[in-house]
Parts: sequence; C-alpha cells; structure tokens
Amino acid sequence: MRVGATSINNNVFVSAYEHAGAGTHTIVLANTSTSAQTVTVGGAGLPASFTIYRTSATDNAANVGDYATGVPLALPARSIVTLQAGGTPLATSP
Repeated sequence: MRVGATSINNNVFVSAYEHAGAGTHTIVLANTSTSAQTVTVGGAGLPASFTIYRTSATDNAANVGDYATGVPLALPARSIVTLQAGGTPLATSP
C-alpha cells in the first residue's frame, strides 16, 4: 500500500510503500537535479535501517549498503535510490 511521504527538497521526489502482511517498507527517492542532493529520511513507524539500492550514471540497481533512519543520505545527481526494509530483499540481476 502506498503511504504518505513528502520531500522538502524540490529536486527530490519521494514515494513510500508498506506491505503489512510481508512486513516490508520501501521508499523510492528520485533526484532530478544535475548535482548531488542530501536528504534525511524519518518519521513515525519507520524501521531503524534500510538496504540501499541505487541506480545512477554508474550503478544499475546496485546494493550499496545500509542506511540508518534519521541520518543524512547523499543522492547522486540524476539518480533513483530505493530504500528497502523487512521481508525478502529486492531481486537484482547478477
């Protein structure tokens, strides 16, 4: 189910989803700027950490580590970053 999410950065679009049955949370951040942007993800009911999947000029849905909720996160220029927590991790190509 899509859940409410907002961005205070005009260059970053956000969409968030929760699947209560599977216990998953997914947040998609799209940086439309030609320069890197920094965001901080937070809010009630969010997991303490997420796995980061990034697509940019140099990455294709790459697992680039973990993100701790409430800490600044750098988004490369013209990138899409997906934060996923709980359940089965996203499938990626070999």
